Amino acid sequence: DHRDLHSFPTRRSSDLGTPDDCAQCPCPLVKGEDGTLRVGACFQVMGDPNSPICTECPEGRDGTRCEQCADGYFGDPDGRDGVVRPCKKCNCNGNMDANALGNCDRVTGECLRCIDDTAGFYCERCKSGFFGNATAVRQRNEPQNCQPCQCYSPGTHLDNEQLLPVCDSYTGKCQCKPNVVGHNCDKCKDAYFRIDSNMGCDPCNCDPIGSINGTCNVYAGQCFCRPGVTGLRCDVCEAYHYGFSVNGCESCNCDHSGSTDLQCDELTGQCPCRNQVEGRMCDRCMENTRSRDTGEIGRASCRERV
Repeated sequence: DHRDLHSFPTRRSSDLGTPDDCAQCPCPLVKGEDGTLRVGACFQVMGDPNSPICTECPEGRDGTRCEQCADGYFGDPDGRDGVVRPCKKCNCNGNMDANALGNCDRVTGECLRCIDDTAGFYCERCKSGFFGNATAVRQRNEPQNCQPCQCYSPGTHLDNEQLLPVCDSYTGKCQCKPNVVGHNCDKCKDAYFRIDSNMGCDPCNCDPIGSINGTCNVYAGQCFCRPGVTGLRCDVCEAYHYGFSVNGCESCNCDHSGSTDLQCDELTGQCPCRNQVEGRMCDRCMENTRSRDTGEIGRASCRERV
């Protein structure tokens, strides 16, 4: 019998076989133990349309005729989709389970089973919601390269699919909502407040005259008012004050006895005086006033009222 593993019979009768009864295996060349190239071995399966079947394939190839890349490799060894591309090992930057099957697409090389919160065609970056250097060499028992983003959720844009805070996959810098600042998007920019609205921060809109500066309480939005000034925006005088200006508002100081009301005019500060009483604060009697009926001097009457 002249057959060996590198040929297969061309007819069923093998008892009286001759060299002409065997054909070379239709398998690609493989490297033998002595380093030389030879045709890969095969065997015939009667009734199998794929027979003969190759039992030896070059590294990284498999299939009945070694026509495809083996698991963990990618390429197009026979050029079935175009240009011949030898099978190469998948490159997933170490972010795959070496014991798992189907880690990458056998044709394109796209990594399909990235682990440790990595993502990308080659598992070369951290997935949404995580950051770090996904391709860094990591020693055994060391923490994984990709760590959760440390973003403040109300101030950070969220991923549309997983609703996780979005940060730069390498630096961890969070993607802030309008008028929010900070590496972790955890505070409003100056002159803004209410980060917990989940819509970004709102402007303080402090009155430039009545406020000490343009900032406000970061939670309530209350501006910091000058003396005698009030209002959320510091835009009005306090009760019993007048003269809204960059110096604040002054106290009316209306005389309790000579005034009909303790609130003065907001612009002039003039208090509302009783009869025969005068002065901005209504604190003195009018001079040389006489009653129409008695002709008495008005000061005596004023003193009685005051």
